[in-house]
Amino acid sequence: MSAWPELVRFIRQHRLEPTLTVYVEALPAAPAGDRAAALRLRDALASLTREMEDAPPLEKADFDACTEDLIEALPSEDRRSRSAGWGYFRAASGERLIIPVPAGIETSATWATGPRVVPFLRASKPQSALVLQVDRKRARFSFLHDGIVEEIVSLEADEAVEVGSHMGATPSVGFHTGTHGRAAADEVQRQRREATDRLFALAVKRAVLLSEDHLPVLVGGPAAAVLRVMAEFPASLEERSARVPNLRMDHPERDVAALVDALRSLTERQQRQRVEHLREDAHGQGRAAVGFEQAFRAAERGAIAELIFGDGAWRAQPEAIEWLLHRAIEAGADVHWAPDGVLDGAAKDADGIITGLRFSVPPG
Repeated sequence: MSAWPELVRFIRQHRLEPTLTVYVEALPAAPAGDRAAALRLRDALASLTREMEDAPPLEKADFDACTEDLIEALPSEDRRSRSAGWGYFRAASGERLIIPVPAGIETSATWATGPRVVPFLRASKPQSALVLQVDRKRARFSFLHDGIVEEIVSLEADEAVEVGSHMGATPSVGFHTGTHGRAAADEVQRQRREATDRLFALAVKRAVLLSEDHLPVLVGGPAAAVLRVMAEFPASLEERSARVPNLRMDHPERDVAALVDALRSLTERQQRQRVEHLREDAHGQGRAAVGFEQAFRAAERGAIAELIFGDGAWRAQPEAIEWLLHRAIEAGADVHWAPDGVLDGAAKDADGIITGLRFSVPPG
């Protein structure tokens, strides 16, 4: 989500400070669901308060100050959103951050060293993509972000020019008047094919330009048109593109669910490919590492450029994973949670975690 850079900044500044992290899920449609979320938050805070009873006086004072501030900051029901959750982070030094968080986040409260970031990553879903709808007469580009689709530009194929005889002319000797209609029709068809070819070529160029070397591209429309256009994508664009079979030429906002599903599937496909690439690097050039011990060693040396982890690693060692994420984020690394199945091929030897490295780190 767009709030991620703000959270990264807060982590870099306060990862070594005791911090209160509170996540509140998006407003449920049913009032009973909202009451249940409120009870979960109340119970989580009560549990933290009991745990802090024997804490050193200074730490308990910091905790109490954070919880008092939280109570004042909690949004009322009419200020909450159904499309995003609510995130609250307050360091012992007094600085706080309040941001929208992914809607699927679970309500929770923790007091620990540094902000808790795993819940944010687990709930985050791919949000942005370039959408291309194309048939033989037109191409429409839109931008998908946070569940909203906005049209960017529309292209039209050139109109064919009708070919006809001169009104006052008599047929030439040897010219059969019946052939003119077929020749004219053939010429119109030729013009239309060439106009479609030009439209497809322009659509490919615009897709490369608008996706800016990083945006996924989702393509929909009649199968023949989609397959022809995608066949012309350069390799770098083909790797991050996917066909959306149910997306036609209607207004794309009617198919947001299909677009989000396609984007999620594309992201998982790319992540699987990335994991396999990292495993090859780990066994070859040593520019990747599998397993927690190797990741820990790389983090201590500031060598992590990319970190991918799954639920298995987090549930087995939650504090260690948070520590790794903080160190990786501090070093400017990309961090990603992998959904179930993405790390299956590496589960036994990677403990559900794999890292890309800036430089090789000798095994311990």
